[in-house]
Amino acid sequence: MDLSSLGGKKEKMSSTKVCEMWEEQLKELEAIHHLSGNYLINLTSDNRAKVLAHSITTQFKEDTVEGKTRQYYGTYDLEMQKSEDGWRIKSFKYILNFINSNIEME
Repeated sequence: MDLSSLGGKKEKMSSTKVCEMWEEQLKELEAIHHLSGNYLINLTSDNRAKVLAHSITTQFKEDTVEGKTRQYYGTYDLEMQKSEDGWRIKSFKYILNFINSNIEME
């Protein structure tokens, strides 16, 4: 999981740990709207693929002074691996293009 473009770190994390991290970081928000699309999929072998996708995320928090929303615009750079259970994310990198509106949500 590489969130370094957001000021985070690059580290190996289980899917459970990723969900716990996002739950903690997003618990103060009232709403989140996430869109991703324009998937570019490159099969590198029978059981591996690289995926790029654009994303927009809008977060809403009522109790703020500087505006009620924050928007992230970026790209997902994923490596996928096929297993007996189907395709799974092997690596996840988020590349931030820009943030708009109330960046600190204060």
